[in-house]
Amino acid sequence: MATPFASPTEETVLDLIAEAAEGIKQPAPTTLSSSSRDVKNWIRAGNRIGRQVRRKALWPSLNKRFPITSIDDTLLYSLPPDFDRSVFDTFWQSGRYWQMMGPLTNREWENQKNGVVAASPSIQFRFSGIDSKKIELLDDPGAGETIVFQFQSLNWLLPTLDWAAGIEVTDGEFCQYNGNVYEAQATGSTGATAPTHPIGTASDGVVSWTYSAYEKIVENGARILLDKDIFILGVQWAWLQINGFEYDAILMEFNSEIKKRLGALSGASSFVISNGQASPFFGWGVVPQTGWGE
Repeated sequence: MATPFASPTEETVLDLIAEAAEGIKQPAPTTLSSSSRDVKNWIRAGNRIGRQVRRKALWPSLNKRFPITSIDDTLLYSLPPDFDRSVFDTFWQSGRYWQMMGPLTNREWENQKNGVVAASPSIQFRFSGIDSKKIELLDDPGAGETIVFQFQSLNWLLPTLDWAAGIEVTDGEFCQYNGNVYEAQATGSTGATAPTHPIGTASDGVVSWTYSAYEKIVENGARILLDKDIFILGVQWAWLQINGFEYDAILMEFNSEIKKRLGALSGASSFVISNGQASPFFGWGVVPQTGWGE
């Protein structure tokens, strides 16, 4: 039985690209920092496959939960820089136990803004922003509302460095802690408090760390969060395509392996034959938006 995802492998991205090269009888690169055309093509193949596989499904290894605490007179809230896409139907006002309504389409948004509509107790939202990714609330809920939702991260790999207290880091160096990626804002020895913030910049007691996106191969020791066998097959066919070689057989094998993982991920559909705890009337989609509180 195929597993839907693999834990982060201890093998580096350089190890996996070298294995991919040997599998198609090509010289294995010894570093990814070279400016040679061949190495650049291996990096290009790796980045292409990382992005493509990331988009294939809602992978458990890329899933994250993001909290927001509302502020008075504020409708726009920044999303994490590694936000790729939201996980549908996971948006909640957790303190009130209410499911949020959205994301609204452009038509629904303008209808709510300009049409004659009934007030709703649930927060309605959409995604917005040009300079950065944001979530926009339809109405101001006031201060102190807790909003939570799940999203898929752009980060399909982790940097070489794992954060630990008392290690030397350089300005601009990336580290990971509990699957989140942070960029050092100074050179020095790390403090005693691990970075755990889900957005923005915070200090570990000595060094400030900025929550970051990390979706491209920039160092030999990075570790992937995707299934390594799928990654190797994908790198092989992408490299062959980039260099003008025949790749159909490997592409078929790659697609077959992806299909197996997707099948394991989705599993069988649930079919409820007893009343149990399930309620067909639970959810904002079937709650009347008028008359509540009367």
